[in-house]
Amino acid sequence: MSHWLAMDDSSSDFQYSADWFPSSGSSKVPSPFRSTYRANTSSTLSFSFEGTSFAVYGAGQVASSTNWPKSTQLECSVDGASVSVDVLITAPGISGAGQWYGQENLSNGSHVVSVSARPIDEDGQTLFFDYAAVLPPPGLSLIDKAIIFDSKDTALRYGDGWNFSVTNQTGASLFFDFVGVGVSMYGGASSTPNSSKNIPGSGSYSMDGAQPQTFTWTTSSISQKLFQTSQLTPGNHTVEVVYLSKVNPLPTFMLRYFVVDTEAIASHKKSSVPFPVLIIVPILGGIIVIVAFWFLRRHLRKRQLKSASSYSLDGDDEQLRIEPLMNLPANCQMPNARKSRFDAYGSQRSGGIAPDIPTDVDWFYTKSSGYTKSTWKFGG
Repeated sequence: MSHWLAMDDSSSDFQYSADWFPSSGSSKVPSPFRSTYRANTSSTLSFSFEGTSFAVYGAGQVASSTNWPKSTQLECSVDGASVSVDVLITAPGISGAGQWYGQENLSNGSHVVSVSARPIDEDGQTLFFDYAAVLPPPGLSLIDKAIIFDSKDTALRYGDGWNFSVTNQTGASLFFDFVGVGVSMYGGASSTPNSSKNIPGSGSYSMDGAQPQTFTWTTSSISQKLFQTSQLTPGNHTVEVVYLSKVNPLPTFMLRYFVVDTEAIASHKKSSVPFPVLIIVPILGGIIVIVAFWFLRRHLRKRQLKSASSYSLDGDDEQLRIEPLMNLPANCQMPNARKSRFDAYGSQRSGGIAPDIPTDVDWFYTKSSGYTKSTWKFGG
């Protein structure tokens, strides 16, 4: 199953024009992913990603107005193709983070997205950019990523009292299994459309069977961050979430998604061997192999030289010496023999595939007899 990745606005993957500013505090926006950037005038942001789909999320604010809903315009460009988008602000104050724009089923590869915001200054509008979500291609490394698991993911196990991802039963619980170093949950209590009424609530989460921790919310947004764990040890984890609200009437609670932070390195197990040692050991091993090969070859070469330079006949002490036939006697004639492609030490010369077979007749020289013929054969 493919999972979307969350790209926080603070990521180095985003480029901002000079009119975007980091928000001074997360309390200004009800449901920031991690932080937000705000703009009061015409501003542009852009980012690139690998994948087939994307969406950008943010919120809006109007200082004062009597006509609702209000809208502001965005110019969104994908790989150079632009489209105008209206962002609705449905109530006074800051609206909860929602999707500004997105596209699916793009060609698999690299894409560039640009968003130009044009707030209406006379209404005191402010836009808050929160994050982007992208659908990566299969096989993309998920190291140091924020992975989104929506409420329909098979990693979630719902207990009694849930209708899909919604419950209005106190004590309803769910379990979420994941691999990573941290997790956060997004959701909240629902409210009627175009209503600014806050609906508070509470719940608890327990990590790997530990003591439950209570979390609360005070707004009616269903996309707010409800809790975020501290840094966990890398590996498999299970979090249990329980809905605890007891007010009457009991508001409906909705789970939207979990975000899992993965480890920043490829392997959980780091090598305890210092880095220079990891380099030196293979080099020393290679040198030892080369030196051993050189000594072995030298030893074999000496044996070949000794075998080729002396022979003992019938146990006599006199040794035969193979010498080049440079000054033959006047009455000496060389027998017809093929030229060998081997030199005096048995090394093959270039120019042939298989070695020539030595002739049956060879010339030898001794002190007592001079140059004589011999019918001694190699290997015979």
